[in-house]
Amino acid sequence: MRNNIFPILKFTGILFLILSGVFFSHTFLYEHRETMYENQFFSAYVVNFFLAIAIFIVLILLKKRHTHLLGFAYLGGSLVKFLFFFIFFYPNYKADGTLDRMEGLTFLMPYFTCLIYETFYVVKMLNK
Repeated sequence: MRNNIFPILKFTGILFLILSGVFFSHTFLYEHRETMYENQFFSAYVVNFFLAIAIFIVLILLKKRHTHLLGFAYLGGSLVKFLFFFIFFYPNYKADGTLDRMEGLTFLMPYFTCLIYETFYVVKMLNK
């Protein structure tokens, strides 16, 4: 586990920088600033950040002995993220009877950012 700490810290640091940039850009471009907290704006970024780290740790742990399971673990991680969305975010978004574009983007922006970065790292791990 000791030799796995550096890749985890590197992944976490770079993901933090990327998500911070997306967060501030998203905040700047957000049309309805008064509804940011109603839409769980900050929570969406925090949840996606920590889920991405958890998924990455699982992938690192599986890399040594179960390389053949990395793809399935990666897909399972995406499923877990969507479950979090439907359990914790979707009911709040759907409370008014509609799911508007800004509510959807509030979750999808950090989700896709983490997904792209995770994909990059998984491909890098599989190519080694």
